[in-house]
Amino acid sequence: MILRSLELHQFRSYAHRVFEFREGTNVIVGPNGIGKTNLLEAIAVVATGGSFRVGDKQLLQYNTDWFRLDATFSDQERSLRYSTAQLPAKKLYVDDALKKRITRDIRLPVVLFEPETLRMLTGSPSRRRAYLDGLLANWYEDGAALLRRYERVLTQRNNLLKQAHTMSTQSLDDQLFAWDVSLAELASVIEERRRAIVEGINETISREYSHIAQKSATAHLHYVASHAHSEAAYLHVLKEHRRIDVMRAHTTIGPHRSDFSVQLDGQAAETTASRGEQRSIVLALKYIEISQLTRLAGTPPLVLLDDVMSELDKTRQQQLLQRTDLPQVILTTAFLPSSLQQKKSHIITLND
Repeated sequence: MILRSLELHQFRSYAHRVFEFREGTNVIVGPNGIGKTNLLEAIAVVATGGSFRVGDKQLLQYNTDWFRLDATFSDQERSLRYSTAQLPAKKLYVDDALKKRITRDIRLPVVLFEPETLRMLTGSPSRRRAYLDGLLANWYEDGAALLRRYERVLTQRNNLLKQAHTMSTQSLDDQLFAWDVSLAELASVIEERRRAIVEGINETISREYSHIAQKSATAHLHYVASHAHSEAAYLHVLKEHRRIDVMRAHTTIGPHRSDFSVQLDGQAAETTASRGEQRSIVLALKYIEISQLTRLAGTPPLVLLDDVMSELDKTRQQQLLQRTDLPQVILTTAFLPSSLQQKKSHIITLND
């Protein structure tokens, strides 16, 4: 899957622009604020159907009510059109055929690196949960739908908890029980799949990390569930926590409170690993994501690197470029590092 060209209409900072891409490494160079990330975002939107940053409406250029992205890939043409004046607002055409739903088999495989990704280990638990849930959505056919259903049920239960002071104890218990049943069912499946993902990562992460760091080391992910495992156990613990949940007006247990940690040679990487070691761990995780998506999709994913070269030292820049020797990589940078100057690359320069 090679992106050949992309035409943008009223998307973010682009009124109208056409870009050409080639196989191998494509480098988008320009000063900060010129629209480099917006261009990467447009590629992700037309490939997957959605942004990695915001909702569809926020992708509109200022004071407009529609945008359009037309892309030519090596094996297909895609056109994503969004308008506030139509229902549904978003439509995706693949080889001129309208797709009623943007399902998993229609989304093209994409792996994104960005500076925030490299700070995953030291950031908030929500960042690590988002990483796992991104894998869950890509690796399981019903993964994205499962996560959406859980969020809806969680929102409904939280809304009910906020209204608890206006209800009788019996009415509250009856309504909470109904939501608890749904929440426990979904939570147990999500936790099971997250554990399976972590177990799969642990099979290869030490080898990937050692290759990047150029030294032998043992890396291991430890998944920390917020509580129970099985559906029945979740249902029981939700009942036990009901009083606390009512007092705090939100659900205090579930996959939305889980986390994972990483150990490097038996020590907590978050507190003992150097900055370079932490970034090597995150790169190893991304390489595993690339390998898994290649296996699932039957073709290597399109790799998007958003201003990560400035976050890496020269050695890790070289490792990143070597390991992303894929059919196509598109990256952004404010300045062209020597590691890219030595590599045959297609340069796209953005100017004011």
